[in-house]
Amino acid sequence: MELFIELLSFIDDHFIDGIFVSVLLIIIVRKFLKSIKTGTALEIVSYLMVFYCFLSIIYLFLISVVKVDSELYASFINRATGIYKLTYILMLLAHSFLPLLLLFKKFRSKLYLVFFIALFMNLGWLFESFVIHLTSIHRDYEGDRNAFLPFDGELIIFGKGFLLGIAALFIGNIIEKLKIKN
Repeated sequence: MELFIELLSFIDDHFIDGIFVSVLLIIIVRKFLKSIKTGTALEIVSYLMVFYCFLSIIYLFLISVVKVDSELYASFINRATGIYKLTYILMLLAHSFLPLLLLFKKFRSKLYLVFFIALFMNLGWLFESFVIHLTSIHRDYEGDRNAFLPFDGELIIFGKGFLLGIAALFIGNIIEKLKIKN
């Protein structure tokens, strides 16, 4: 379970936090650099979001149904049924379930829809931070009372998203060239 949580947080910290920047970079490249193919890069980013959603749903299933950790289960139930349940539901919808629309090619091929899904996914991430910090303060648990939203590393998040977008464009172009040769 610890390895699964580490994998989930690694993907979240390094890829998902700034994924809307990656999609925005793909939009800019598609509009201004017509020579670079962006379809495969968009697919790579979309599949990364879907993969992360599946991992999040599995994690929620392990906590809520299998009850692998009673402390996590208690905090899950408290946050899902407490007075901040609306923000928790918005977080779950935006962060874990909305990106599953990208499983359908019809949605995955629309560039602006992928951008809005990535943006809502990041808004879900902000709701997650809000729910964790606010419910911890509300229930008088130990927590940083000054950390309502994670605004201390925006440049790092934007940089990671930009690098992911460049990597997706580079890998997508290589795949496109290999498809043309075959």
